[in-house]
Amino acid sequence: MTEKWDAHRTSSLAFNVGCASQVIWVMLTDILNYMKGPYEELLGYQYLALHVIWLAPILALWILRRLPSVTILYALSLVAILVSSLPEFLRVIYGHGSKQTLASLAAAAIGVVSLVVIFLWLLDRLVDLVFITIQRIVGVFRNG
Repeated sequence: MTEKWDAHRTSSLAFNVGCASQVIWVMLTDILNYMKGPYEELLGYQYLALHVIWLAPILALWILRRLPSVTILYALSLVAILVSSLPEFLRVIYGHGSKQTLASLAAAAIGVVSLVVIFLWLLDRLVDLVFITIQRIVGVFRNG
């Protein structure tokens, strides 16, 4: 028996897996950064900017959740980032390791792509709002 592919259910599962992967990756990265070196300023500008970039895929996933193929690709890339960073986490725990990893570069890259998605979505919402507002103003003047 073949079952019909439920796109909404698959997209929801991919959304949850992608968000969980990204949150776990950010938490592990923070723990390892704390273990590796001197404690940095917790609410510094660079710290907050990095976390906005690293957590942006969660909002991008939420925006794109109605497109199952994109949601699945996003989620798979976030899971891949988490899995590829696990050996580095183990190296740091056992006393070896570098400061910048390929996983953090990939997370920054997908974070920047996510910020572009968020910006374009917000721009679309803003254009819709302006268009509706202008339409209502014209309607008021036309109808008296």
